[in-house]
Parts: sequence; C-alpha cells; structure tokens
Amino acid sequence: MKTLYANGDSFVFGMEALEDFSRDENNKEYSFAKHIAVGLKCDTYINNSYNGATNDFIFRNTIFDLIELEKSGVNPEDVFVIVGWSSLHRTEVDGTAWFQKIPHFNENLNNILTNQHAPIEFRDFGTMFVNPTCGVVIGTNEKLYSVVDDIVPFCVDFLWTDGLQLPQQEARIIALHEFLKSKGYKHVFINTVDKVSYKVIDTDCINFYKMHSEAFYNWASTTHAGKQRMASHYGAEVYEEYGKILLDYISENLV
Repeated sequence: MKTLYANGDSFVFGMEALEDFSRDENNKEYSFAKHIAVGLKCDTYINNSYNGATNDFIFRNTIFDLIELEKSGVNPEDVFVIVGWSSLHRTEVDGTAWFQKIPHFNENLNNILTNQHAPIEFRDFGTMFVNPTCGVVIGTNEKLYSVVDDIVPFCVDFLWTDGLQLPQQEARIIALHEFLKSKGYKHVFINTVDKVSYKVIDTDCINFYKMHSEAFYNWASTTHAGKQRMASHYGAEVYEEYGKILLDYISENLV
C-alpha cells in the first residue's frame, strides 16, 4: 500500500494528542490513522480530518479529495481509505448567511475572520458547524449573536431526530462505500462518537468496523476511563493503542 488517506472529525484528526485543547495540525502525527499508515508501510500519509466536521462535510470532502488524487495520477488500488463518521447531531450552515445578520458584516469581514471567536471552518471554507454543546457567540454594541440561541433550538426541534438523521446517514454510508468499492479503494469505516443501530445497511460488512456496536469514543471512555483531556479527547498513547487494534483488523480482513 502506497498511500493512506483519512477523513473524519477531531478524533481522526487526533485532537489533544499533544496537550489539552490542542488543535495543532501536528496532532495528526499522533492520530490512530498515522499509526495505521506506518503499520501498512505507506509512503504517503494524508489526513484531511477536520475538527468539528459534520458527516456531510466528511462525505463530500472525501470524494472531492480522492478525485483530486486520481487527477494527480494516484491509482485508487494503491490507496487505503479510513473514514471516521461523526455524531449524527451536527449540522452545517452557510457561515456568510449567518454572519450577515451582524450589522456592517461586509465592512468588518477582515475583523470577523481574525476574531478569536470566529469558527475556523468559516475562515477555511465559508461554512459553519453547529452541534448541541457549543456554538459561535459574537457580541456587538447592539446585540449578542449566538448560534446556540439562533440555530440550535431549530435543529433540536426539526433536524436532530433519529427519524430524519438515521436514514440520511445510512444513505451517506452506502453511497460512499459503493463509490470507493467501484473505484477499487480498500477502505474501512468507523464511528467516532455515536454507537448507532442502523436499520438498512449491513453492518457485518468487513469494511464497517464495529459500526453497529462500538464507537471510538465509546471504546476509549471504557478502556481509558479518567484519561480524557480537557476537551474530551485523548492523549497520544490512547490513539496509538486504538491504531494498533484497527491495524490488526485491517491486516486480517482488508489488505
């Protein structure tokens, strides 16, 4: 195997591997994905995971990234793909549309982009992630603008329900699995946060590692109780241990 490509949320990114609250790109060098890349003797390690990513974000960027790799001459059969699916209860909104609620947004765009409270995904992609536990809060002289107040209640009432979210996630999993299979990519999917009971997909598929019974967070919080970092992630040694477990599974079943 020549290349390992990984995408997912902060757990695939390796957030806090270095220290509490760390979002430094160097965390990726301690992610479980990196340990798998080393174990598979890959020449190239690409980890495009993004902290706070939604499943829609992970889905589309995985496809776009792999298409770009193919355009550069990379053979799909030389790539192993790891996708870590995130919480179902995350939503992505147009960051510009929300920020334009703030008076003089266009005139103060540079200030907003450099504001420590502005989401990094808005700076990088013009989008904004929304989840139940946190959100952007920006104050002006006139008003406090809060994602928690403005967006989260709507999501709780109308979007973050199993009846809506579960079929959407099943569709993503099936579509990405079939895309990868048709191209010849060896791949594995994991759940990073939620232990989900899927109704449609066959979770016994060897490409779906314990997707019906255990998520990375579920495993880590059980086997390494008390070792959580301040932002609920883990240190390098926990990522390394999980990398070895997943590498053994991949070596026995997928490569």
